[in-house]
Amino acid sequence: MDTTRTPIREYGLGGIIRDVRPWDVPANSFTTLNNVRIEDASLSTLGDISTAFGPFTADDVGGEIKPVYGAPFWIDGGNVVILVFDNGEVRSYSQTNPTAAYVLQRTGLNTSAPFYHTQSGEYFHLTSKTNDPQTLAAADANTANSMVNMPGWPDNYRCGILESYKNTLVAADITVSGSDRPNLVKWSDIFVEGDTAWRWDPADATIVAGENPIQSNGQGINAMKPLRDSLMIYFDRSMWRMDLVGGQLVMQFRKVFNDDGAQSKYAVDSLGGRALVVGIRDIYLHDGVQKQSLSDGKLTRAFFSSLQRNYPVRVLRYALRNETWITYRDRTDGEANRALVYNSLHNSFTPVDLTNPTSSVGDFVGLFTGPRLSSSVTTYADISASLPEPNGPDYNAFNTISYADVYSTAEDTVFYGLSDTPGVVLDLDAITGDARFRLNTFIEHSRIDLDEWLQTSGDKVVYISRLYPQYSGKGRLEIRFGVAATTSSSIEWGDWQEFDLASDYAIDFRSAGRFLAYQIRPFTAEAPSFACSGMDMEWAVIGEQ
Repeated sequence: MDTTRTPIREYGLGGIIRDVRPWDVPANSFTTLNNVRIEDASLSTLGDISTAFGPFTADDVGGEIKPVYGAPFWIDGGNVVILVFDNGEVRSYSQTNPTAAYVLQRTGLNTSAPFYHTQSGEYFHLTSKTNDPQTLAAADANTANSMVNMPGWPDNYRCGILESYKNTLVAADITVSGSDRPNLVKWSDIFVEGDTAWRWDPADATIVAGENPIQSNGQGINAMKPLRDSLMIYFDRSMWRMDLVGGQLVMQFRKVFNDDGAQSKYAVDSLGGRALVVGIRDIYLHDGVQKQSLSDGKLTRAFFSSLQRNYPVRVLRYALRNETWITYRDRTDGEANRALVYNSLHNSFTPVDLTNPTSSVGDFVGLFTGPRLSSSVTTYADISASLPEPNGPDYNAFNTISYADVYSTAEDTVFYGLSDTPGVVLDLDAITGDARFRLNTFIEHSRIDLDEWLQTSGDKVVYISRLYPQYSGKGRLEIRFGVAATTSSSIEWGDWQEFDLASDYAIDFRSAGRFLAYQIRPFTAEAPSFACSGMDMEWAVIGEQ
C-alpha cells in the first residue's frame, strides 16, 4: 500500500480553541492544552520552578503570608522586591542580598482590604481603603520604619486605587469619613522637584487639584491605568477617558464605550501602546478609542463560565516572552489556582495550573516580574573597568565586546510567584530549576478532520500507519492516538505509548477513520522538558464511507 507523508507544523501559530466544534479546530490548534508555553512556532513546557528566596519564618511574617502582591521597585541604583505580609509589616528584599530584609513599616497596617501600589518618580505608594496611603522615598528605602503616611493626604479620606498620571496622583475607589464615594475621581496638584508633600485641596484656587464624580451606569470605578497621554477609568460596564487639558477644566472626562469595563482593579495591563483588559464579558484590547476582542472564538465562554467573579482577576505582562498572564480562581474559596496565558506574538491562549505544583508549595498568592536575583550582577562599568588600557578604561574598546560579554542571567527579567505556604518566592522561569517543580503538561486535539485537512475528495476513510513527532528536549512522554468514523461516534483510542525524547523518532499506529485524535502527557513520575513543532503522518486512502 502506497502511503503519503504529510506534516502538521507550526504548533506555535495555534492555541486552544474551545468555542467551536472540535472537527473545525485547525490541525495546528488544540482542543485542550495545559501548562504549555507557545513560543517560536512551537509548544514547550513552562520553565523549571526553583526557590528564589525564602522560606520566611513565622517570626518574619506572623505565620502566614497575606495574599497581597510583590512589586519590583528601583531604588539606590538597584532593584528591590517589596512584599507585604499579614502582620502589617512591609519588608524589602534587595537584589544583592535577598535573604536580608529591611523592615519599612512596623506600624501594623490593616490588611483586611487589598493593597494597590504605584510609583511616581522616586516615590513608591501603597494604598488600601483601610489605611492612609503609604509613601516611600527611594533615598529612605533601605532604612527601618521609613514608609510614612502620604504627606498632604486629606483627613478622613481613603482610596483603594492610586495611580500616577502626568506628575499628578489620581485616586479612586474612595471613602470619605467611612462613606463610599464609588464614582468619585480625585487628583492632586502637579508634583515638581523639591516638593515634599502632595496637595489635594480642590478649594485651593492656587493649585490644580480637584475632584469629579462620574455619572456612569453599573457599579463604581473598578480600575484605573494610564494609556499613552490619557488615564483610562474603568467601571464594570463602561470605560472613560481622563485627559489633562489645563485651564478652568484642568481634567476632561469622556466616555469611550459602555458595553464592557474591567473585572477588578488589577484586571488591566499595557501591551504595546494598547491595554489588555479582562472585562465582565470579554477579554479585549483597546487603544483608548476602539476595542478588539481577544477571546471570541477561542475561550470566552469557557473562561467566564469557570471564573469565580467575587475573586479579583489579576493581569500581568511578561514582556520577555510576549506573554500576558491572567490569574483567576475557578473554585469557591482559596487563592488564584488558574492562569490564562496570552501570547501576543501568536495571538494564542494557554491555561496554566497555579495550585500545588509540588507537595511542598502551596497556592500562589501573587505573581510579579523583576530582575533575576543574584549576589553579583554584570554591568557596563564592570566590563569597561576590566578593559586593557594603561591610562584607564578605553571605552572605544566596547566595539570589540560581543553580546555574550555583556549579557548574563542576572540581568534577565524573571517571572516570580509568591507562595502562601511555606512562604517562599519562586522563580517560575528558572534556567536550572528542580525538575520536581515542573508543572505537568497535557496536549490534546480531539478530532482532526482528515478529509478536509488532507484534501481527499469525498467522505474517505484514511488509514494511518505511522506518526513522526517533531520533538526536542529530554525525558519521556506518553502519547496515544485515536480515530473516529463520524462527528458523533466515539473515539477509538490506541494504547498509551512511551516516547523517549532522546532516542525515539516514530510511533506505529495502524488504524483507519475519518477523524484523527491524539493526547500527550508526561511519562509517569517524570517531568520531561520538551518543545514540539508538530508531527508528520504517513497515511493512505483505503475506502469511502
